Amino acid sequence: MSISYLKNLICSKDYMPSELKVDYSDDFKLERLKTNLQIEKNFAIILTILSSIMFIVQFSRFNPTENANAITNVFYLRAFILVFNILALLIMNKIIKNNLFAKGIAKYMHYSYIGVTLIWSILLVINAQYIHGQITAYIITLFCLSTIIHLDKIERFTFIGLSYTALIFGITKTPITTTQLYGHIINGTHLVVLAYYISYRVYKQYEDNYQKTKKIKEDSETILKLNNELEKTIRRRTTALIRKHKRLVEEIHRRYDTSLELLKVHNKYTTEKYELEKAIEQEKVKILFLTNMSHELRTPLNIIFSAQQMIDSSLEGELDKIKKDKIIKFSRMIKQNSYRLIRLINNLIDITKIDAGNYIVRKRNVDIVKLMEDIYNSFYEYISNKKIKATFNSYLTSKIIACDPEQIERIVLNLLANAAKFLPSDGVICVEIYEKDNMFIFKVEDNGIGIPAELHEAIFERFMQVDKTITRSHEGSGIGLSIVKNFVDMHGGNVYVKSEVGKGSTFFVELPMEQMVEDDQEVFNKDIIANNRIEKINIEFSDIYFRGKGVS
Repeated sequence: MSISYLKNLICSKDYMPSELKVDYSDDFKLERLKTNLQIEKNFAIILTILSSIMFIVQFSRFNPTENANAITNVFYLRAFILVFNILALLIMNKIIKNNLFAKGIAKYMHYSYIGVTLIWSILLVINAQYIHGQITAYIITLFCLSTIIHLDKIERFTFIGLSYTALIFGITKTPITTTQLYGHIINGTHLVVLAYYISYRVYKQYEDNYQKTKKIKEDSETILKLNNELEKTIRRRTTALIRKHKRLVEEIHRRYDTSLELLKVHNKYTTEKYELEKAIEQEKVKILFLTNMSHELRTPLNIIFSAQQMIDSSLEGELDKIKKDKIIKFSRMIKQNSYRLIRLINNLIDITKIDAGNYIVRKRNVDIVKLMEDIYNSFYEYISNKKIKATFNSYLTSKIIACDPEQIERIVLNLLANAAKFLPSDGVICVEIYEKDNMFIFKVEDNGIGIPAELHEAIFERFMQVDKTITRSHEGSGIGLSIVKNFVDMHGGNVYVKSEVGKGSTFFVELPMEQMVEDDQEVFNKDIIANNRIEKINIEFSDIYFRGKGVS
């Protein structure tokens, strides 16, 4: 079935192009017979009802007159058609119910019913000529049969032509005038021709409708068949697509797994590369640290060795005041650099213990304000002849917190030494303590050289120094601030710096204000700590040479 045909099927004015018409003669005859019998059955029901009414009315008003024979004949004719219609109904109902259309009885019933009905109407008209002279019964019957029953050409010619001939022949046998006869012939001929044309149009319309319906049915069956084939094709292709999709998904999964493996390999490579780079960096730091340590160890040893040589040279001959002053000076140099070596060794021991997790924090309830004042006073006494200015400001009179006083002392002295190391000739160190948000805070502020912003966090890393060159202007191993951070972390606190290059630095230490149960405190001797504080200050400040600041 082509697209053009479908277009014609829907859009064509005739709807059934002559070139597409198919011969359905046998099927059409059988279908027409079924339709006619159904129509005739319904017509018989209507005629039976009307005949019954007219029969009863005529029976109740029966009054013989001079035309008694004609009226009697009409009465009998109505009784006959009533009985005939009842029998016809029974027969047609059986044919329709049992689907006996293909049998000869159906065709005979069809012809018989039309023929008997027309003959009945002709007999009524002949008898009516003796009563009122009209041919109405025949005309009505003829028009009813012509408009509702589908008669083919032969049936039209047979039933209409012969019935009209029989009517005219019958009328001529009645006592009517020639004028009446001609009037019936003229009027009847017009009406018969009209009935014939109407019957032709009804039949033609029915035939065209049947052809269209049949073609539509066949087209529907064809479309349904094509649709079924299309569905099968779709199912077949869908199944093929599902298989392809399954294979595609499997391929995607396989490639995804491969990508994962490649990603794992890449990640492993990246990790190994990072670890290698980290190891190389650590090795560089280690080499730098060892280089720095060799420098740090060599410098005090060289000074000690040189001072010892100068002492030996000064001991030659008599000791005058000048030689005695030199011996005292060189002896102080030996002592300071010995402290420097002790500080370096202590720091190395501390970081070793911290890395091994063996460093013990001995916390106890301490008046942190009193401890800070004692540390500052010892520091102030130490720098009193060093021409370093320092101030102390406390917003607290007393505050008991749990801490390790020795570690707190190391933290404070380290920050003070760090500040003093980078002070200019007119430098000032300010120490301030206060509390905020349930934290005890102390800060050490100086107006030294300052620290670049990008190094504010890095300076607390081990072996990290702002000036990493061996020719730097200040001594140091790069361990002190790292130990400060470790000690603060052990107390659950925080340490950070705020600084600008050329404007100085401020180090902040925050400690939680917690207290311990008395039984959990470790006993310590305050006097021993106080007596050792001067020596600890000497150790922490051992790598600072107060040039031009009255070193005695």
